[in-house]
Amino acid sequence: IYNGRILRAISGFYWVKTDSGVIRCKPRGVFRKNKISPVVGDLVKCSVDGSSGTILEINARKNYFVRPPLANLDQLFFVVSACSPSPNFFVIDQLIAIAENQRITPILVVTKGDIAPYDFIADYYKKAGYKVFCTNEMNEEKVKALLKLLNGKTSAVCGNTGVGKSTFLNTLFPFLSLDAGETSEKLGRGRHTTRIVELFEVGGGYFADTPGFSTVVMDRYGNIPKDT
Repeated sequence: IYNGRILRAISGFYWVKTDSGVIRCKPRGVFRKNKISPVVGDLVKCSVDGSSGTILEINARKNYFVRPPLANLDQLFFVVSACSPSPNFFVIDQLIAIAENQRITPILVVTKGDIAPYDFIADYYKKAGYKVFCTNEMNEEKVKALLKLLNGKTSAVCGNTGVGKSTFLNTLFPFLSLDAGETSEKLGRGRHTTRIVELFEVGGGYFADTPGFSTVVMDRYGNIPKDT
């Protein structure tokens, strides 16, 4: 029996990272019977028979998202542009509230500060107690500080189309060499496989490569009770 973390899910198969390597697994039939599906990020127990394995048990989740299907996030990077598109503070605040309700640390990343004023965005959220990074201020020291946040954590990035997610990801991971709107072939992503969620190891932690987390749909991310 092995303990592991699901890194990728495709067509009913799950790639589980264990101390003995990555094992391709299928879930036990009882999961379907109980209407439970493993998702990327799940901590699981699995058995191995030859070159394939079986997921036997899914550990209790810290948090869970329906779309994108992802579990056990520690932090979420919100990418916001100073212009084109202009920041929608209502949506940002909703996403931050959802993250905190799911016990996820929100971190703000402001892009396009070289072409439009951005201080008002950064100051607003810094005063509220959140970590804020501005891509146009990035130097080696600040990049190291940002990468240090990934150590031992499972993270993901979110932001609407055009806000500069690729710019941010290239700042963190230059080896990706992403163009605007491009998905990473180096991570096994083709233009027709953008619905695949995957964790990749970087900076001593895991980072979710996912097409989700763009707009607020409460039934996807979990309703927040009024008394919370």
